[in-house]
Amino acid sequence: MADGTREIVIGCGPYDRIAAIADGRVTIPGYRMDVRVMPVTTIPPAAFARRELGLAEVAVTQLLPRIEAGDTSYVGLPVYPSLAFRHDSIFVRKGGPVRSVRDLAEARIGTTQYFGATTTWVRGMLNDQFGVDLSNASWIMGPIGKPAGEIKPHHKAGVACTYVAPGTSLDDAVDRREVDALICYQIPACVRDGRFVRLIDDSEAEETDYFRRFAVPILHLFAIRDDLRVADPRLPAKLEAVLTEAKDLALERLNDTACFNVSLPALPTALERAKRTMGEDIWPYGMDKTGGSIDTFLRYAFEQGLTARLVTRAEMFPDFA
Repeated sequence: MADGTREIVIGCGPYDRIAAIADGRVTIPGYRMDVRVMPVTTIPPAAFARRELGLAEVAVTQLLPRIEAGDTSYVGLPVYPSLAFRHDSIFVRKGGPVRSVRDLAEARIGTTQYFGATTTWVRGMLNDQFGVDLSNASWIMGPIGKPAGEIKPHHKAGVACTYVAPGTSLDDAVDRREVDALICYQIPACVRDGRFVRLIDDSEAEETDYFRRFAVPILHLFAIRDDLRVADPRLPAKLEAVLTEAKDLALERLNDTACFNVSLPALPTALERAKRTMGEDIWPYGMDKTGGSIDTFLRYAFEQGLTARLVTRAEMFPDFA
């Protein structure tokens, strides 16, 4: 820019944890931070194909294969727009063959993406926490709530996997009783109408156990473009600091429950539940707090075949090794 200020274009969802950057309350001296709220499906092509974004919210399963292939045009920051336990995202047919998590081992499981971040974490969680190996399960892939377009196979070789026909959806397979269980981060119609129910009843207890023994599931992270890192080698650390400040401001506001700033009538109860599981910092950033979670995800990716080798934390986050 003419005055010497550098610009960082940020593509991400409409999160409270980014709001203080979007409205200018926190910033990096010498930089103008242009936050662009985008549907998450449009961010990877804007970043990886067109290089329009200096900082991009992408799924961990989208960035990792690029890192494994030696592509460092974007690398990770230990800052996470999306974190979520997915114990409550496993649904089973009421009265069907899956009565416990162990029954999933040879079940017919529907999901939207074999290597989606949610499905990758759920498979790893089931194996680590419950000893359930899903390598003999049958997978049915397709969208939920909308018809499938062109089919692009994306599963591990040797896995029993079928894809719904173009113009149909997983909902149709559910209607035909071809699906025993669903791994789904949104509540599907078959749950709302009572045909499917959550498999894990006490998700709080299981999430707390998983967090203390293994990890907090990291779904999305921010990835920084290579030319910004080259121009200012200290920028990744600066970004981590400013994004953490913005997140902390959001949590401070969330904790002010005199008048709720989010449309959740049971907000105090939800906050108490999250803190029972994770402690006061319910949205951790930084390698010191999340390095173990990153290592767990990298192990899952290798064990499940997303990567052909065990990628290291230092490869994915070279500025924070």
